[in-house]
Amino acid sequence: MQDSPLGQTGLHVSRIALGAGPIPELMTGDDPGRQQAVLKRARDQGINWIDTAASYGQGRSEQSLGRSLQAIDSVEAFHLATKVRLMPEELASRSIRSIVRASVTSSLRRLGVERVTLLQLHNSVTGGREDLPTSVTPEDVLNPQGILAAMQEIQAD
Repeated sequence: MQDSPLGQTGLHVSRIALGAGPIPELMTGDDPGRQQAVLKRARDQGINWIDTAASYGQGRSEQSLGRSLQAIDSVEAFHLATKVRLMPEELASRSIRSIVRASVTSSLRRLGVERVTLLQLHNSVTGGREDLPTSVTPEDVLNPQGILAAMQEIQAD
């Protein structure tokens, strides 16, 4: 398996990632044996990069990954990428910082890890929050109390 550097982190990730999204229903389904077999096969083929999100199966993807990685004793064999999606009803009632922190805390708990390699924003960024169903604005991302600042704070932690 070929790998590539992940930015300037010094980490190398496989050029092929295992997608744990809801479309194939592998990690959002109810077949732990199959989930573990796929992770073992990926690991044995040199894949060390898994992409998931808190919203995939309403957290089921992260739960299945966490449980399966523990079962096959391979938590450290993979780099995990997950995502934060800020929902309009949350933005109307809570601070961006608290939404991002709660999402990451829940993801780490479901995954059974203390950290992830990559945390991504799962919202569209548009001119207005109402432009798309879950869009946020550049100001939501970049202002001093915004998403970027919240993610940098988590990274520092």
